[in-house]
Amino acid sequence: SKDYGIMQINDFHSKRLREMGYSEEMLISHPCLSVHYAAKLLNEFMMMYGRGWEAVGAYNAGTSPKKKKERLKYAEDIYRRYLRIAAESKQNNRRI
Repeated sequence: SKDYGIMQINDFHSKRLREMGYSEEMLISHPCLSVHYAAKLLNEFMMMYGRGWEAVGAYNAGTSPKKKKERLKYAEDIYRRYLRIAAESKQNNRRI
């Protein structure tokens, strides 16, 4: 699969993207559009899974029941990155 734009929107969403009048090229050349579309997707996943990490996982792995393991793995990876960034930010604030 292939991902497009600053928000790395997967080509799985290409058909839907075209139905909305957008293209993969637009996601690449218009970062704000990429962020807007990604937020729309994430909101839809939160409506399906609640405001938790499985919704974040669906952003990457999709919504198929067969993909639950992949959703949780991706969400765990993002959560670890979040913790690392938060810790680094806390360290940087102490130095100021």
